[in-house]
Parts: sequence; C-alpha cells; structure tokens
Amino acid sequence: MKKRIISILLLLVLTISLIGCAKNDPEVVSINNQIEELENSENNQESILKVISLREEINKLSNQQKRWINTKKLNELSDKTSNGLKDSVPWSQYLSKDDDYLLIDSITDISKIICIWIYPRMGMLSSQLPPPRKDKEYINLFAEIINIPYVEVTNYSYCLSMIKDAYSIKEFNNERKIGLSFNETEKENRVLVQFLEGWIYISYKEDDTTKAFVSLIKVSSEQEISLFGY
Repeated sequence: MKKRIISILLLLVLTISLIGCAKNDPEVVSINNQIEELENSENNQESILKVISLREEINKLSNQQKRWINTKKLNELSDKTSNGLKDSVPWSQYLSKDDDYLLIDSITDISKIICIWIYPRMGMLSSQLPPPRKDKEYINLFAEIINIPYVEVTNYSYCLSMIKDAYSIKEFNNERKIGLSFNETEKENRVLVQFLEGWIYISYKEDDTTKAFVSLIKVSSEQEISLFGY
C-alpha cells in the first residue's frame, strides 16, 4: 500500500512537471508572444496573413503544447481582422459572415490540377491563343499565388458586377481569367479563377448553383504578370 502511494505521488509530481514544461516551452511562449503583438497591429492584411501563419505553427505542436496556446485570443483577433477586411470593400454586403476566412484547400483541391487554361485577351488571333499549361512548375507557381484567404460570396452575379464596376473592368480588357481542369478527359473547366485588379474571384457550378469566393486581400501586379505574361 505504501509503495502504491509513493508511486502515485511520483506520477503526480512528474505530471505537474510536464505540464509546467509545456507551459514554458519556447515554442509555446513564442507563439503566445506573437499573438499578443498581433493585437497591436493596425494593418488587417498583414494581420490575417500572420493569423494563418500562427495557426500553421500551432498545428505542428503536440497536444500538450496546444493546451497552453492562447487560441481564444487568436480566434478573436482572426474574427476582428477578417471582419475589418470584409467591411473595407464596396462589395461587403455580398460577403458571408459565417467564417472568418477560408483557405484555397477548402474551396478546391489544387493538388489535383492537371491543366491550366489561360483565357485569351480581346483581339487575339487564334494563332496567338496561349496553349494550355500542364508543366508542374507553372501549376506550382499558380497554386502558390492563389494560396491566400478567401470568403464565400452570397450573391455571385451582384458581387462580381460590383467588383468590376469599382475598377471599371470590361470583359476581355483588363480582366484576366484562368480555367482549371482536374481530369484529362474533362471537356470543360470545372473551376474559373478571375483576377480583377488584384482581387481573385473563384467560381464553379455545384448542381444548379454557382458557388463563388473572393479573396480577402489582393495579389500584386507582379504576381499576375508572372502568370499571364502581361
């Protein structure tokens, strides 16, 4: 009986020690400090990218370490930041409030892209049409550029029209489009990706409904040029 009590006490001491170690773990402390610093940020675009980065770091931690991460504060900052980004655009009324943000993997499986079709610009001759891109390097570049936060759109046509009106975007003029194929036998592109003055608009058909998502932040003109060549 005495030995059993001693064993229980030793186990209790060891457990408390491990809990204390997890709380003061350098990775845990570093992440919690970054969460505190994030609270003082006034740049919503930088903040949302930082939130995503921190969540990626947290996913790599052990369950014991995760217990000591201030996830409540991080979630509050994520909501505040994403709502700030949604409210800052003219088409905010058409953006879903259900999620703070969605990553591209929640929208479509970019790892299964077989072919990328670049839509032609206005005035292009058939001989000038860009060929479909199947090279892995280009597909990886595309996947990297569109790997930013998105929000679901509640009204596909109105939201798209409002974005185009805001930037005076005319069809086949300063609008850039990419179609994605996920199967060699597909006759149509299942997913359409539009680049609208830095905003990325993704849409696809689901049954008889068009599902659409727009990025919460813009990509740079240099990134667009690297994809389209102009």
